[in-house]
Amino acid sequence: MKSRTDFHVTRRHMLAGTGAAAGAVLFAACAQGGMAPAAGDAPAADEEMKQADDGAMMEKLPVNFWAIDMGGSNWVKGIGEEIVAEYHEANPDENVNVIVTTYGDTINKLPTVVAGGIPPDISYIDAYLPKDFGVRGIAADITNYVKASTVIDADDYYPRVVFDSTYRGHWFGLPWAPTVFTYFYNKDVFVEVGLDPDSGPANWDELDAAISKTLKKDGDNIERLGFWYGNSSLVWWLVPFWQQGGRLLSDDELESTIDNELMETAFNLTLRFFDLQGGLDAMNEFKGDERHQHLFSTGRCAMWTDVMNITRFEQYEEAFAKITVGVDTYPVAEGGSPAAYRGGGAHLMPEGSNNPDGAFKFLEWLFLEPNDRRFNDVRDSLPARRSVAQSEEFTQGDPLRIQGAREMDGAQWVVSAPGGRKIIGIHVRMASSIWKREKTVPEALADGNEQVQQALDEALENSVVDF
Repeated sequence: MKSRTDFHVTRRHMLAGTGAAAGAVLFAACAQGGMAPAAGDAPAADEEMKQADDGAMMEKLPVNFWAIDMGGSNWVKGIGEEIVAEYHEANPDENVNVIVTTYGDTINKLPTVVAGGIPPDISYIDAYLPKDFGVRGIAADITNYVKASTVIDADDYYPRVVFDSTYRGHWFGLPWAPTVFTYFYNKDVFVEVGLDPDSGPANWDELDAAISKTLKKDGDNIERLGFWYGNSSLVWWLVPFWQQGGRLLSDDELESTIDNELMETAFNLTLRFFDLQGGLDAMNEFKGDERHQHLFSTGRCAMWTDVMNITRFEQYEEAFAKITVGVDTYPVAEGGSPAAYRGGGAHLMPEGSNNPDGAFKFLEWLFLEPNDRRFNDVRDSLPARRSVAQSEEFTQGDPLRIQGAREMDGAQWVVSAPGGRKIIGIHVRMASSIWKREKTVPEALADGNEQVQQALDEALENSVVDF
């Protein structure tokens, strides 16, 4: 933990007993009635008074909240700080203690503090991790809280964020502030090469043609790329795979399902994109150390994918204002369905929390419509609930928000499964071996599928849940 911000004066970890609290209430009621206790009742009354005094001195346990100092988890300044302060104002007997952590500290230390019996009550994590943390006994099963809640409506969430936060019908986290990747194109370049500036390519063949037209070379030297994958290389092959109906795991989430024709088609598509632009080595050499956002915003790349709100990031806003940016749905496979890549986080309640009731009460506060909408409005992310994300109050006529809220219906992320962190590494290495031509596509998929299955089996064998 790097720093701690306390929103309440005291941090005493003491819990008022229910007996003491009940005694205080009964004694107060008796006193208000104006009835003096009989002599024989005096010792009991004295004891009740003592319990009342003790209860007044004791306080509820705070809700210790691990919040990563990043986008969807910033609770110590701006809108996040406001929402926490408003919670304290509305609930003066509650104390949410925000503890700022780093991503690495959270992912690596949370298992340790849970095992040591000193977990926080809430922790922010990546959206693909609740299942993995659930079967490992790190994230508590909050299904009963969710079912009893009058705030959390599971049917209102985008289906995929529910899938990522649940395992076999059990909730291990609540999705928060997802983002969706959008296809961007430079309208000025489209006009220059004779493409329609009012819409992007609709399918893979049109994308091929657009890459060929927008690519600019001087001999063998690239002067402008046609297409770059943006913030994550996983977009290159996952989106085409999903568009064809591909799934990373079987319906029962017990088997890896990446060694098939759909995945071969997806990877062959990426290789075609590279070849059209002189090969991945040439593309990387052209890009060098330049950030991909600058590559696009300076006109050195015509098409690109990234989070929907990237053009409004403070550090890039000025550069993007100098070009005319078009936004459209990612080109779709022939006969396929739209799909998008997304990111985001989730809030989980670690196993062994000292104050689970208080933790869930605060999480419900976050999901009250005004708070959910306000937070994502300021952060320029998306509410996880469809009704909020697609509401006029949130979209405000903004084309990026309208498209993002719509694309979330078909948006997926990396594999969310037991052993997910290890599996992602296998996926990345598998793709790299294909793109570097170290293995053929079928060889890499067979090897990758076998390794993923081993990681999945190992995670399930070590699972602490019994369902």
